[in-house]
Amino acid sequence: MKKLSTVLILIGILLCATPIDAQEQEKILKFESNITVNTDTTINIVENITFNPSSTIPRHGLEWTLPYVYKVSAFRRPTEIKINRVTYYPVSNPSQKVLNKYSRSDENGWITLRIGDADKYINEPYEYIVEYTLKYTGISYFDEHEEIYLNIIGPGWAVPIENAKATLTAPTDIKEIVCFAGPDGEKGQNCNIEVNGNVLNVSPKDTLQPYEGYTVAIKQPVGTFEDTTK
Repeated sequence: MKKLSTVLILIGILLCATPIDAQEQEKILKFESNITVNTDTTINIVENITFNPSSTIPRHGLEWTLPYVYKVSAFRRPTEIKINRVTYYPVSNPSQKVLNKYSRSDENGWITLRIGDADKYINEPYEYIVEYTLKYTGISYFDEHEEIYLNIIGPGWAVPIENAKATLTAPTDIKEIVCFAGPDGEKGQNCNIEVNGNVLNVSPKDTLQPYEGYTVAIKQPVGTFEDTTK
């Protein structure tokens, strides 16, 4: 009887645990950024994001967010962000591409895109490609150098982000770089960094937890960028 009771208890535990274990966690499976920084201070970015929706939380698509107002010498600079193109499709069927189906909101220096169809829920991984251009953002001027300071992934994502990596092409060779990964204000340089001339490959060493991101600061010679301080 004791042995039978033990078996029944184990079966009960398994039955209770199975629905929870079977639930898919909402997360980003891949976040790849391709970034080109130009001498006129524009920054062209293409992001490839694979989003895995939860099996219990219905979603129409991806909520994409980015901080794009930076402070320079304690002043907030007027900045611009132009969305060039947004594409998405189910990973299982790339031929089902949807173009530029999103809504946009800007508030307190953050942009949010809600990408997807308001009349349709997604129930499998989707690939999202966001192409955009930043202007007057992320370039600082100092007496001895100029600097690219860029949130590659800002701390506004409410889901974990796995396999984040970026390739950044600067106007001139990269000699000095720091990369911060973690919650907003994190000073720990927990990144993998590889530099080849003016091309940087960088990634966080760990999965980014909700509301974590990563940022790079790259020194460039004085005179690299057009003077946009006025």
